[in-house]
Amino acid sequence: MKLRTALRQEFETRLNWDVWREKMNRILKENVLKWTHFLKEGGYSDEFVSIFFTQDQTGTWVDSPTETRNDRLHDYMRRYNHGIIDAALEEYRRDHQN
Repeated sequence: MKLRTALRQEFETRLNWDVWREKMNRILKENVLKWTHFLKEGGYSDEFVSIFFTQDQTGTWVDSPTETRNDRLHDYMRRYNHGIIDAALEEYRRDHQN
């Protein structure tokens, strides 16, 4: 009887985790779609959006690998922002020389 109870509890726990995982995956997928839409509607390019999200084989936006996200972000900043930041710093230095 104890074995049957233990097996039933193990089964219920496993079933609950599977249901929870499925619900979380659905919520995450919906959030990815909302965020990609929000960014693109805000004028951000596909290149910028792809720092945080990537498109799978079906063209659906999914969360991008976190292991390489910082590298993609730094590459984007180096390509598009460093020149602007350097120019602003140079203008500031020029305007505030002693």
